[in-house]
Amino acid sequence: MRPVGFSAPIARHNISCAAPHHTSFLSERGGRDQRDIGARIEESFPSSYAPGEGDVDHLVFALKYDGVELSPS
Repeated sequence: MRPVGFSAPIARHNISCAAPHHTSFLSERGGRDQRDIGARIEESFPSSYAPGEGDVDHLVFALKYDGVELSPS
């Protein structure tokens, strides 16, 4: 599975930060699926949701699907 949204630039640029509350991935097969992992959410999307390759494309995806966590962890 390929990371998309906030996870993509974090992985691409080796950014050291707290893990996002919601992480998204592209799945090669199947539909949209969500798993709760403790206090975090991991969601997979079909390839039809794929953003472009740029960081801005992933930021737009993240704002649509990952949400924004404003409270401190």
